[in-house]
Amino acid sequence: MTDKVKAITIFSAFLLIAGAVVYFGIIRGANLIPTPSEDNKAEVDPNVPTKEFLESATKKTYDELKQESPNIVNAPNIYDPETKAKFEEIAKSQNPENYFVVFDGKSFDPESMTIFQGDLVTWRNKGVSDLKVKGAGDWGSLIPIETDQAFSQQFDYLGTYKYTAEANDKITGEVIVVAR
Repeated sequence: MTDKVKAITIFSAFLLIAGAVVYFGIIRGANLIPTPSEDNKAEVDPNVPTKEFLESATKKTYDELKQESPNIVNAPNIYDPETKAKFEEIAKSQNPENYFVVFDGKSFDPESMTIFQGDLVTWRNKGVSDLKVKGAGDWGSLIPIETDQAFSQQFDYLGTYKYTAEANDKITGEVIVVAR
């Protein structure tokens, strides 16, 4: 093979490669060579709270967190066991207290209580008919609480949680959650 033929072959191969790069890179919009920022960028799952989010949960209210991160905050408590353990360590709520509210059919006793972040409230129904605790927003007992039965709710996020007896929205109460 002569030098001229070799040069033409190399030049043809170069044109073929350059054409492929132009076609895939510009026309099809694909990146054949990833940039360093794409290579090192970790994908963040919007449904998994970061450490920064969990730390902010000790300073912001439930309503603020729900507005900022609706994929993560959808109840007053954290359901995922791994996330819950991380949060309890940050919020120092590993040993939650349990507070009680008694419903006598006419009112909640006490009507208002202040608890620490991570504590529980248990509603006991002493009325003659079923009770369904309806939290303002999207929390509360999902099924009726029969007479002499109870429903517990853990409160991991700060804020004031107002609630009613679903059968009579004039019967109200509130739980105020503060930081430890």
